[in-house]
Amino acid sequence: MQMKNLIWMRHRLKIIYFIIAILSLTQCKHEQITNKGVVYVLLSWNKLLLELVQTSEGYRPPVSSRMYAYMGMAQWEINRQFLQSAISMQSKFDELEITAWDPIYGKLIQEVALNSCYDRMIHHFFPHATMAMQKKISDFKLSMQKQFLDEFDKFQLEQSELYGIKIADEIFEFSKLDRVGHQAFAFNFDQDYIPAVGDGKWVSLDSMPALLPHWGKAKLFITDTASVHVNPPIEFSNDRSSEFFAQAFELFNLSHPISEERRWIAEFWSDDFHGVTFCAVSRWISILIQIAEKNYVKKEQLYEAFLKMGLALNDATVMVWSSKYFYNMERPDTYIKRNINKNWEPLHHTPNFPAYPSGHATFGAAAGEILKSIFGNKINITDRSHEDNKEFIGTPRSFNSFDKMILENATSRLYLGVHYRMDCDEGLRLGKIIGMNVAKLNLTLL
Repeated sequence: MQMKNLIWMRHRLKIIYFIIAILSLTQCKHEQITNKGVVYVLLSWNKLLLELVQTSEGYRPPVSSRMYAYMGMAQWEINRQFLQSAISMQSKFDELEITAWDPIYGKLIQEVALNSCYDRMIHHFFPHATMAMQKKISDFKLSMQKQFLDEFDKFQLEQSELYGIKIADEIFEFSKLDRVGHQAFAFNFDQDYIPAVGDGKWVSLDSMPALLPHWGKAKLFITDTASVHVNPPIEFSNDRSSEFFAQAFELFNLSHPISEERRWIAEFWSDDFHGVTFCAVSRWISILIQIAEKNYVKKEQLYEAFLKMGLALNDATVMVWSSKYFYNMERPDTYIKRNINKNWEPLHHTPNFPAYPSGHATFGAAAGEILKSIFGNKINITDRSHEDNKEFIGTPRSFNSFDKMILENATSRLYLGVHYRMDCDEGLRLGKIIGMNVAKLNLTLL
């Protein structure tokens, strides 16, 4: 009896080992397919966009956020074909015309259409990309095409590629209607803009022209200016007993001397080094990519996230830039040098546009609301966006909620010495409203 039991147990173990081996092979095959799948294509192209923003002239926050909005719409139009009851963006924007997939061409191959769509969109939005980036883009597209050839029917593959190109072209035609934003990468600085003159008004440093002073007239997608507004800043005053002076004095005290922790936070979130880093709105795309790579994220969540992030960041930059050039608030460096210490300097160079409200704070709050609406507020993440940079402190920082990331991002501008607290507080308030409104956007017929 014991011998029979022993033989049976050995037999069972062989069966278990066989099942484990089969599952392992299946898992390997699944991972190979994943490397050619929708999530892989989405994340890979968006990583390339981060590099393009970093290396392409003119891609400051307003221009970048607008690009992300149209990229988000393009990928949505491809992917919505696979979502039950999902609506086209043309139902939101009358001027947009989108061609639906025709079943006569068979089944749409989602990742194939996405691959060609992103490639085409990048050629539309980055015609001036560096030669190195153009080669990198071409190489990636071709590598994906070679993989697709081994798996899909040639006719359906060709038709899916053409459909991706068609969607990209239709989205780009729609983008041209925004005359302020269209190809603005080539016109960052307005030589003819004359800023307001007077006490407390922003002064351009180093005789540099203002950055995108008319961006407040660029296209808003979701935000209604009749119901969303920017509160006015604290009344300007040079009086040492005034609330305005107190705001400037706070910055002065934070920087004398600045602690290593605050310096780390300031540089970690700065994203102000064009050519070295991507811009401040792209930082939140980087965070989204990191979340997707670390956690199990459904592809449906990514479709929604990339669309809504783009829309929210676009509207945030338009609202912020409109207010910056309306109030033309003086930056802390000139105020502190005039009223507190003539030798004072911010930690890094002051951006060449007015202070109020803070763009960083607004972008983070708007993007954060989108992330919270999709993934929840509580999340363990170590942001590694700049861990390989040596020019500044990019050592990764860890967070257990989006709210903490949003607040630290805003506060970093105080430590950097380029914003008053009121700039950051108003940016947080405004961004939260914009983000919540976009997060509530209904994307289905239900």
